[in-house]
This record gives sequence, structure tokens and C-alpha cells, in this order.
Amino acid sequence: AYDRPSVEVVDFATWTLSVVQGNDPPWNCFPSTHCIACTISSLTLMKYNRKVGWWVLVSTVFICASTMFTKQHFALDVVAGVMLGAAIFYLVRRVVFHSWLGNRLVRLLGSNW
Repeated sequence: AYDRPSVEVVDFATWTLSVVQGNDPPWNCFPSTHCIACTISSLTLMKYNRKVGWWVLVSTVFICASTMFTKQHFALDVVAGVMLGAAIFYLVRRVVFHSWLGNRLVRLLGSNW
């Protein structure tokens, strides 16, 4: 669990942070699912559209940093999320493109997939 300091609501930004922290339990930390999803998205887009992929990769870095700045995650949660996201991406690619099931899916969905 992450002990979050109380937020004094004085403007829109602190109100938004209080809403986020109020709806996200402090024990839902390891690994960061925000970082997992962003990593998978950025690696996928880097593979299929480099221009958009770079933009999403930069966004991923900012999202990972913001989870720590807003006291939602520890650095270890972020590192584990990025590593798990990368592992899932490469595992899925390996299964889809280098297995019997993957070959059947590619034939079924077409070569552009």
C-alpha cells in the first residue's frame, strides 16, 4: 500500500487529483497496470507505425512518471509494469507469429494482420 498525503483542494488540478486518489485504492500498486498497458501499446505501435509509435512512447514515459508524481505508485511498481508489459508483448508476438496456432490465425485473418 502507498501512504498518500491528504490533498487540500484549492483548484481544478488538486480536485482532479483528489478524485483520482479517492477512486483508486492505495493497495492496488504492484505492478502498475497503467505502465503495462502503455508499454504494450507503445511497443505495438513502434512495430507497425513508427511515427505514431514514437509519440506513444513519449506519452508512456510521461504516464509512468506521473504515476509516481501523483503518489499512485512506487518506482518498483513502474519498473515491474514496464518489464511485464514488454514480456507480454514479446510473448504474444512469439506465440502469434512462431507457432502452429499463430500460423492458423495469420491465414485466417489475412497476411496484413
